Amino acid sequence: MKRLILSLALLAALAGLGAWNTSRIDDSCQRTCALLRQAQERGESDDWTGAEELIRAAWAEWNQRSTYLYTVLRHDYTDEIYTEFHELIELIEWGENPEYAAASSRLIAQLEHLSEAERLTLENLL
Repeated sequence: MKRLILSLALLAALAGLGAWNTSRIDDSCQRTCALLRQAQERGESDDWTGAEELIRAAWAEWNQRSTYLYTVLRHDYTDEIYTEFHELIELIEWGENPEYAAASSRLIAQLEHLSEAERLTLENLL
């Protein structure tokens, strides 16, 4: 009986940690996406300085949690997001507006996919 209780307690602890991890990743992705969407809106209204500031804020938001994210996520996901952030920063600095819009949308889609892929859903479990 003790083994059963210990096993159930361990299972509950692991499920709790998994849910906490999922929520932390989702929060990070949502915050970063919100900043990137605001940057897109600024870019659409030709406020490129404001857009660049928001992109750098999004990068800081993501980078602040990078150690944790590199620990719990696959490195190819985090490496790709890292590369896309640097591409986005370069494009906005050089004033490559059409390419910036595409790169920004691609990065937002990547972050949203990452958030969805880490959620505890039946689809992801199977």
